[in-house]
Amino acid sequence: MNWMEFISSIVKSIIWPVAIIILVFKLKQPVSNLISTLAKIKYKDWEFEFTIDQKLDKISFQLNKENQYGTDDQNLKDSLNLESNSEITEETHSHYNEKTSIKGDNDLLLKMEMIRLYGAVKNLYEKVSEKDDAADKSQGIGMLYMVDYLKRHKILNDSFAESLLDIMNIVHDLEKSHISQSYIMNKFFWNVDKSVKRLMEITSNYVAENTAGETSN
Repeated sequence: MNWMEFISSIVKSIIWPVAIIILVFKLKQPVSNLISTLAKIKYKDWEFEFTIDQKLDKISFQLNKENQYGTDDQNLKDSLNLESNSEITEETHSHYNEKTSIKGDNDLLLKMEMIRLYGAVKNLYEKVSEKDDAADKSQGIGMLYMVDYLKRHKILNDSFAESLLDIMNIVHDLEKSHISQSYIMNKFFWNVDKSVKRLMEITSNYVAENTAGETSN
C-alpha cells in the first residue's frame, strides 16, 4: 500500500463519523427548538384541560347546592362560601361514562346536549313571559337574554343563572379544542343533565303555583 492509498483509507474510515457529528451539530438547535415547542403545546393542552376541569367542578358544586337550597340566593351563597368544591369527585359523574364511551362525533354530542339545555331554558322562559308583552317572543331568542330575564324576574337565582351561562361558554371552548380526558366530558354531561332537570322542576313549580293562583281568583 502506497502513501496515497493509506491516506485514502484513513479518510474513508473517518468520513462517516465526521459527517454524523456535523449533521447532529447542525440539527441540534432545530431539534431542541422542536422539543421545546412540543413541550409548550403539551403544557398548554394540559393547562386548558385543567382550567375546564376546574370550571366544571365549580358548576357541579353550585348545581348540587342549587338542588338543596332552590331559589334562596342568600342561603346558597352562604353555603358556597363555607364549603369547598373538593367534595365533587369523579365518582359523582361516573354514571355518565356511557355517553362518552360511544365512539362517535363529540361535536354532535355537545350540540345534542346544548339543544336539551336550550330547550329547557326556553320552555321556562315562555311560561314566565307568556303574559309579558314587553318580552322578546322571537324564535331565535338568545340564551343570554332568556337567562337574564328569568334572573331579573326572580325565577332563577344568581348562582344557577351564572352556571347556565358558564356551561354555554365551556361548550364553545370544547368545540374549539380536543379534550383527551373522558372524565372531563363526563362532568360536562352531568352538569347539563342536572341543569335540565332543575329547570324542568322550576318550570313545573311555576306552572303549579300560577295555576293554583288563577283557580283561587
